[in-house]
This record gives sequence, structure tokens and C-alpha cells, in this order.
Amino acid sequence: MKMLIVDDEIQIRTGLQEGMNWESLGLDEVYIADNGVTALQLFKQYNPEIIITDIRMPRMDGLALIKSVRDLSSSCKFIILSGYSEFEYVKEALQYGVIDYELKPVNIKRLLNLVKKAIETIEKEKSQANWFQEYWSDRLVRDIVNNTFTETPNMLEMLTHSIKWKPGIPLRICYLQGDAVLGDVLTHHQERIQQLLNREAHKIPGMIHRLSPRDYMLIMNSDNRVFELEKWWKQVQAVLLEHCHISMTIGISNEEEVAHLPRLYEQALEAIQLRLYGGPRAMYYYYEVPDRKEVRSRTYTPPEDELSRGFHEPSFASLQSCIDREFDVFLQERNRLLGEVRGICRQYAWIAEQELKRMPCVSIQPNHAEWNRDHSLEQIESIEGFRSYVLHLYRIAYEQVQNGQPLPNMKGVAKAISYMYDHFHEDISVKEVAAYIQQSPNYFSHKFKQEMGVSYTAFLNRIRIEEASRQLQAKSTAALYEISWNVGFRDYKYFTQVFKKQKGVSPSEYQRKGFGHPDI
Repeated sequence: MKMLIVDDEIQIRTGLQEGMNWESLGLDEVYIADNGVTALQLFKQYNPEIIITDIRMPRMDGLALIKSVRDLSSSCKFIILSGYSEFEYVKEALQYGVIDYELKPVNIKRLLNLVKKAIETIEKEKSQANWFQEYWSDRLVRDIVNNTFTETPNMLEMLTHSIKWKPGIPLRICYLQGDAVLGDVLTHHQERIQQLLNREAHKIPGMIHRLSPRDYMLIMNSDNRVFELEKWWKQVQAVLLEHCHISMTIGISNEEEVAHLPRLYEQALEAIQLRLYGGPRAMYYYYEVPDRKEVRSRTYTPPEDELSRGFHEPSFASLQSCIDREFDVFLQERNRLLGEVRGICRQYAWIAEQELKRMPCVSIQPNHAEWNRDHSLEQIESIEGFRSYVLHLYRIAYEQVQNGQPLPNMKGVAKAISYMYDHFHEDISVKEVAAYIQQSPNYFSHKFKQEMGVSYTAFLNRIRIEEASRQLQAKSTAALYEISWNVGFRDYKYFTQVFKKQKGVSPSEYQRKGFGHPDI
């Protein structure tokens, strides 16, 4: 908190500034001025919360100073120093919200009590203002999300205070979203993320509200030009990466009047779904969203007959070609939403399951992990990720059909390997896999190396690196550290070491030079 002492007598102003322990009251900065003109300049520069001022001074007296400051701030608190002959001035000054006055010569004890009274008043008002701000901002967001928003004086006052909004100025809503794969990280750091986003939002100005650990809404006035918003977003990304090691994607609405805030929210939601095609960490605008009237009129059906025939071809190439063709169309059209594509992937899984059920030598249960991967699907948010999911699923199913291997009845190491393929993107340990196949960790480790010729860790790393190389070969828009996380490595440095050991080059060089297709 800051205070300004204004008096034309040097002994009084310097004595009060230097002779008191103001820091003990929470006053970190105490400024002095010898007249009202200088004091007004200091107020504009430093915005002190408390002003102690004399009445009679050259150039601008205390009463004129109080009137001028009150035009700039309704919250600044004044304490007047006056003589007996100046009481008429004091009575007039009291009309402007002066805390109290102290007659000269100054009684230090009484003056200290007046300053304490001013501080208590300020803190009480701040507490009330914070409550008002928090209550109405929460209600505003709830009404926007539920499409029940109506303009009320309190709502508009809160917007005016929070984002310097004025009637007639259009607004934007932005939807900020962290990557699903970083769910635990986003939850762990949610308070810190909120603090960082609040700090950055004030620069726009805008107000941030957390909808969930990974979802945030930003309401801002649209005085900012697009290039300024893009510059701001780059700064936000840098701050989040530095302090929380995360990145976010942002969907941005059009500009409209305050009455249309719910519509702006829906626009921001649609805009952020473009990450499905363009990848994470980018800015997406609502005007980029394609017209979805055509896609609403038709239902997608996977080419079931072609897929069924592909399971009996001599190589996996025909299945891969079919799946790639379908997902290339999705990329080209760019008009399906995230939930739709998840549903399409479940259709592909069902087709593969039905094909396996038709094989007399293969027994597969519908609840088997390979065919019940909704948790994995919920973490995928890009077309390339969904393509990878379907190809991985079909490769395993194809190998079962070709080999006639009954997956649910697998024992020992074979069952463990299936589990590793299912969960390689998670932080799975030897202990966890051994428990899954009901063996002790030591016995499992010994049997695994005996049958596979390599250790559990080496084999798991091979699965992960092959998947990482596939994503790099597919020219994924994800950052290298995100690919590292997506395939199960929680330490990026270790990921690069293992990758270079297996592939002979670093991940960045592999991506840049475009090496051959991975084996898995």
C-alpha cells in the first residue's frame, strides 16, 4: 500500500515521512510533495491509496487537490492537517469522503490512529469489491455457459471494472484448452495456471474463468487488433511453458455486443475444435470454421466390406491404404467435430471385432481391453492421432486373423506384450505388468528376457520409439516433448537418448530428414 504526504512545511512532511515506521502498518511506499500541483502529478504516477494533506498551500491548496483526485479515483482516502482558522475548509472537504482531520500541531498518536482507520476502510472496501467481483463473474460465466445471460446493472458494472468495458464496445470470448494427455499435470498445476492466466489476461484487458482443470474461458473487450492478440498469445504460451511445462490451444469468437455473449461462447467452442485438423498450441478463429450443413445431412459409414476383405489379404497394405484414404478425406473436408470422429473410430473398432468373432480359431470377448479403449480415445484430439489409433487396432486384429492367435486366452509373456501395446503411452512398470499376468516382478522379468531376448524395459522402449518415429514420419504438428509424453516417456531428455540409441539420429533430425516408415 502507498501513501502521499502533502505539506508546504518541510519539517512536517519530511518528519512524517522519515520519523514514522510506516512499514509496520503495511505502507511500503511513502511519497512527499510541497504543494497540490506536485501532489496531483505524484498521484497520477503512483496512485497512492492514502493522502495526508495540508489545507493551505501555494499553487493548489488541499481542498482543490482533494477535488482533483476524487475526479480520478473514488477509493483514495484523505486525512486533513489543518489549523483552527481553517475549519470551514475542513467542513467542505469532509463532503468528499475525507476520513477525518488532525489539528496542528500534529498529535502523532492520533494521526497514526487515523491512518490505521483509513487502512481498515480500504481493506474492508477491497474485500467487498472482491466478493462482488467474484460473485458476479461466477454468475456471468454460468449464465453464458447455460445460455441464460441477461444484461443487469451488476453484470455490466463487473465487466466495466474487470475488462474496462464500456457500452457500445463489442466483446470476444476465447476458449483456452490444455492437451488431454496432460490431464494429471493440468490438475496438479491448476491454481498456478489460473494465477498466470489472470496476470496475463489483465494485460489485454480481459477476465479468465476456470471451467475445469484443462478448460478456461477468457472474456475480453475487442479494442485489441488481431495482431496484438496473437502477440499476447505467444507470450502466454511462453509463460505457461516456463512455469508449468504445458501448452494450450485457443479458440476465438467473432466480435459482438454484450447481449450475445452466449453465442460468442458457442463460437469459441466451435473454433477450438479446429485443433482436430491443425494440431495443438495454435490459435483458431470462428471465421475459419467451415459450413457444417452438408455434413449434418449425411451419416458417415466406414467401408465395411473393403475392410473385411483386407483382413484376408497377404499383407496389411490394403487395410492401411483403405484407412489412410478415409482419414485423408476427413483432413481434406475439415468439417467433422471431435465427438463425431471418436464415434467413427468406435465404428472401426466394432468392424474389426466382428471380423475376429467370425474366425473359428480366434476367441475374443467384447469387453477385452483392445476393443474397449474409450479412455485412450478421450485423450486423442487430432485426426492423425485417431488415424494412428485405428491403424494400431487393425494391425493387431490383422495379425490375430493371420496367426489364428486367441488374444484373451494368452498366457505369460504373450499376454504381457499385449498389455504393453495397450498401455505403452502410460507410465507402466514391471510391477504393474507382472500383476496383470499374476506373476511376481522378478519371475516375470526373468521369463520375459528368456523368451524375448531383451529386457522388459528395452522392449517397452522399442514399442514407444517405433510409435514416436511413426508420428514423426507422419509429420505430426505436435512438439517433440508432446510426442515424447504421448508415447509414454515422462522425461524428455531420456526419450531423446533412447531414440538416438535405437534410430541412430535425434528425434528432430529424424523428423527433418524423413527417414523410412516405422515397423510398428
